[in-house]
Amino acid sequence: MNSNQHLEFAKLVVELIGAILLPIALIFLTRWFTLKKEKSDNAIRESDQISKYIKLLASPNKKETLLALLSLTNLKESGHLSEDLMASVNLLATDKDPSVAAKAKILLSKDLKLMKINFEDRRLISELLLPLKVHFDRTRQIFKLWIKNTPSQPNEEIEEAIKESNNAVKNILFENWHLIPIDLIDDASSLTAHYDAWLEEYVRLRPDGKRLSEPTYVFVGHKGVGFPQESEERFIERYKSIVGDGITI
Repeated sequence: MNSNQHLEFAKLVVELIGAILLPIALIFLTRWFTLKKEKSDNAIRESDQISKYIKLLASPNKKETLLALLSLTNLKESGHLSEDLMASVNLLATDKDPSVAAKAKILLSKDLKLMKINFEDRRLISELLLPLKVHFDRTRQIFKLWIKNTPSQPNEEIEEAIKESNNAVKNILFENWHLIPIDLIDDASSLTAHYDAWLEEYVRLRPDGKRLSEPTYVFVGHKGVGFPQESEERFIERYKSIVGDGITI
């Protein structure tokens, strides 16, 4: 084979290799561009989703915020919750509304599934026990503050905060009565009776929100429906018996 034949043979080999590799290269490039586009589309969708959730979390509509937190809780359990959204939820953990704060704290807490807590108990914690505990803790701290600095006249800020939590606990118990364990039904009834009496007395003593110099605080113990401390403690003990140190409030 002379030099011209060698050259022609080499040219033929190159053409054959090119003919084989070109389709492979085209397939590779097509796949690369497709994957890149999919990643870009996914990034856009994720960005849109984050923006929508952040808007809902910052909504002045409490119901929208609570629904967003519930949806994010489901995303977390399926492993699809981004760190950006978790950062936004973290801001709500100290929200002035205890119901919002409770839902945010559940979302930020250790995964209840990993703690081997069954579905029924997870629901009991998230919908009943933790929201109750947040309000119990809140009113206890506020009341301690009131006792420590007993005012000479009604403290509107303190009373409004306690009124808000008392009304919230009453509603939580009423709306989730079907979740209350049988052995805590009597305690729930005692708490409800107290809150009913307190709210009624509040309206009587503070008609249309007007506060006179006396009394400096709303009490209903003298009416035979003082705060059932032991009932509160039994709800908190049930919470602790399920969760332990899994969720820090």
